[in-house]
Amino acid sequence: MNKLQNIFIRNNGYSRMEELKRSGIQTRQISKAVQEGLLTKVSPGLYKLNNYPWDEHESFADV
Repeated sequence: MNKLQNIFIRNNGYSRMEELKRSGIQTRQISKAVQEGLLTKVSPGLYKLNNYPWDEHESFADV
């Protein structure tokens, strides 16, 4: 498990760009993760981990 994925796991599958940058993740790493299908951009500055074990309330968090 890499640093990027660990940040999302600690935050129940979601993270904000601001938090990722504070943790030392570069914007190009985030863009690459989106292109590779690891992350989905939910809204400006908010991302979710695609392979996170979601429950039936997942779509509520995206709103």
